Amino acid sequence: MFRKGITYVIVTAVLVAVFSCSKVKPSYNRENMKGTWVADIYDGVTADPSKWTVQTYADKSSMTLYGVCDLGDGNRTWENCSLSYEAYCCDITCLGTVKGFWGIPVSARISRNYSFASTEDSLVTLEMVSEKINGEPVYSDHNRLTMRKINKNYSATDSLVGIWQTYSCDDEKFESWRLMFESDNSFTLSVQTPSGLWVQIGDGTDKYTVYSDFIVLTIKDNPYLGTEGYTDVAFFTSLYARPKSSFMLFEYGGHTYTLTYVSALN
Repeated sequence: MFRKGITYVIVTAVLVAVFSCSKVKPSYNRENMKGTWVADIYDGVTADPSKWTVQTYADKSSMTLYGVCDLGDGNRTWENCSLSYEAYCCDITCLGTVKGFWGIPVSARISRNYSFASTEDSLVTLEMVSEKINGEPVYSDHNRLTMRKINKNYSATDSLVGIWQTYSCDDEKFESWRLMFESDNSFTLSVQTPSGLWVQIGDGTDKYTVYSDFIVLTIKDNPYLGTEGYTDVAFFTSLYARPKSSFMLFEYGGHTYTLTYVSALN
């Protein structure tokens, strides 16, 4: 009888330890990670968008990292690189070679190991366990990383395609910009001169990507949204667009812009 009691306690303890890794089953965290996540909160604080990354976890442990890539010489672009990951009931490790991402300027082998601090179907907080660059331990710039999952149609451009014109900035009249979004992810900014003419900025190669509620722009030689003479990245966050109501809103550079729908594209 006494031995049965001990056995019961041991089995119960093991089950508690195993199932405490997730709210449903040991494989919950591993399966829940599959999808696309926006990593934007570090140590409980929403980071500057330039530090945001988008991370897609696929089957067979393949992972794609999207983020600002420092090309050197003052140029930045929005790029992606392929990594791998290993996810278990209680922790996840991301591995691979990066260059220009995460503040690493040269090609380097990186390993980041996190434990699951809290998980929900569309929200996860990871606790940094260790970080290594080329096999050497380094101090990470954060202890906790919070990510939110976005839906599979995050890159749909339907609500953006067309020409939009600003009409206010922080509730003050501002009608000087026209933004053209094309279905092939091309983007053009035109600025109105004092004489009333509209002048296109850049060389026509600017691109945009939609991530559900924010837009990432890669732009060249743009002093209004980027850096004159350089390739740069800009973020339109808190995005809301509804062509049927002729209304768009986004935040950029600490300001809130509202726009009206001008016309469809020919």
